[in-house]
This record gives sequence, structure tokens and C-alpha cells, in this order.
Amino acid sequence: MCERPDGRKEAKYGVSFSIRQLREILRSLGHTYNHYQVVEALDILTSSTFTLESAQGESIIRGHILEDYRASTAKGNARFAPEARWHVFFNRAVAKAIQSAQYRQYDLRRLYSRRSYGINVIKRMVLLATNMSEQHPVRLRYSELQKTTSGLNYSRISDGISYLERELKRVMKDGTISRYEKELVKKRKKGVSGRPTIVDAVFILYPGAEMIAEVKASNTRQMRAEQELGLSPRQRQERHQSLIAG
Repeated sequence: MCERPDGRKEAKYGVSFSIRQLREILRSLGHTYNHYQVVEALDILTSSTFTLESAQGESIIRGHILEDYRASTAKGNARFAPEARWHVFFNRAVAKAIQSAQYRQYDLRRLYSRRSYGINVIKRMVLLATNMSEQHPVRLRYSELQKTTSGLNYSRISDGISYLERELKRVMKDGTISRYEKELVKKRKKGVSGRPTIVDAVFILYPGAEMIAEVKASNTRQMRAEQELGLSPRQRQERHQSLIAG
């Protein structure tokens, strides 16, 4: 437990590990970071910030991705000892999400070797389209993705759409999506003759069988967590909005 500025007590959530253990997990996922790179990453996460803001801007939270960490060893320097025990604590918003079952688990390997906009597409599918299926595909508008993702700021919209489409074809190879459809949005400029120009595109993504199974399993885990915590699924939206409340 920790004490807030207003005197209230609240739980802190985190994980405990040694750098050796963390490196073994990363190696199993295809990442060969050395000890110093892992420690540097933890330093970056405890000094980097993120911002959560409500839709209307009435509430806002800004804080470090990882709130803090502690490391200790019986022998040597804790920063350099492979077996030193590290205790890393999550941001308070993450703690609230855990307490209110407002988190979703998914296979991080789907994000590896992806461009930033490919990662954004997969995260949107996992976090927002919780009822996706062959009958309920995911609709993404290029302009919305462009606003929230780096790598799509091309002077010609058609170029950005082409690069996004290349990434979707790569996403198809691992079974995240089985197929997709593309609808180009064209508009003719006032006073200009000739063909209308492309101003946007809508992509309809049909999830693959494995992706559908993962999302269903995630839904089941969330419902089980809600039952254990005595929370109602009907109040998910209210709990989500409360994440950035005081």
C-alpha cells in the first residue's frame, strides 16, 4: 500500500524478477538484449511519460510509464548483478485498471517486426473490437490511423494508403487477419477539372481463426476477473471512464 497526497491509501501493483530471468523470457520471444540494455530499458520506462485524457478533456492524467523500481542483491552492485531481485511498480492508472478488470491480455508476438501503424492496427483489433468475427469484421479509416500513428505522414494520401496496405498483407501472413477489403474515398476539388483525388480509405479487416480464438479467450478471462472482483460487465464503460478520474 502507498499513501496519496490526500491521505488515502491505495494498492501498488508490479512485478518481481531478476535480469537473468527477464532476459530468458525475451530470448524465448526472439530478443537477444544483453544485461545493460535491459537495465537501460527499465531506466527509460521510469523516466518516460504518457498522458491519458477523457474525450471531452474534463479529466487528464500524466505520469511515468513505470512509477519506480527497486533492486537489491546480497553481493555486488544491484545494477550489474544478474541475480539481483528487481521490483518494478506500474503507474497508478494501470493499478486501477487491474482493480477494475479494465485490461486485456493478448499475444505480444503479433507485434514483433511490425511497423508502427501495423502495431496500431493489431492493438485496435485486440482492445476495441472485442466481438470481432467473420460476421463482425473490423473497420478502420486511414485518416484516423494517420492521426494516432507515426509513419503515415506522406504528402500524398495515396502513398500512405499503399504503405498501410503492404503492412496489412504482412499481417495476413501470421493469421492475424484472413483477408481485407479496401474502399477508397475520393473527392473532386472545387474549380478543378479532371479525376477526383483520393482523400481517405476505409479498410475492412476480417480476423483470422487464431485471432478470433485469442479474443474470445481474453473475453473469458475478463469475465472471470469481473466475477472474482464482484463487478458487473454492464458497468465496463463507467469503470473505463473512471481510470482517469481523481
